[in-house]
Amino acid sequence: MSSYNALAAQRKSPACCSTDHNSSECTQTWSCRVLYHRVAGMKMYLEDMSPSFYGKTYTESALICFKLRVMLLAVEMRRTDEHGHMGLMVDVVPCDNCVITRGSRAFVVGISSEDANRVKYYCSTCYPVLDKLTESQLKHMRKCAHIIETDDIHDEETFSFDQSPNIQDNEHAIM
Repeated sequence: MSSYNALAAQRKSPACCSTDHNSSECTQTWSCRVLYHRVAGMKMYLEDMSPSFYGKTYTESALICFKLRVMLLAVEMRRTDEHGHMGLMVDVVPCDNCVITRGSRAFVVGISSEDANRVKYYCSTCYPVLDKLTESQLKHMRKCAHIIETDDIHDEETFSFDQSPNIQDNEHAIM
């Protein structure tokens, strides 16, 4: 009978799933109910990626998002197919040489849209050390002057590339 009791003790559910909330083990781990309610309230969001992500790999971007307390699931990027056609592609598990470019958007999971907006407002100049971000800094993360300047530079480059000299001659051109 003693071996049966020892076996039953080994098969006992973990402390985080037990109904006894007074156990000392539950104070060291989150209860399953708390974790369930935390995850059940999360949603998926699609956000533009900050210029601070440009040039980074998917893995680097996922690590930054994790430190911003959101989870990067996939990236929507412009890609050229084998026929030379440009289109938007959603990469759930991008290849190792996948690099984030301007216009990329992130599929992230977070508790609120404010959490998801951190992907859009993250600035590597304002927040160089992500490991030491406080809840207050995360809560007050907004678009800074560095991101505005970077967006203005990229908008000027896009404007100069998009202009074609014969656009006035084509009566079917869409402006």
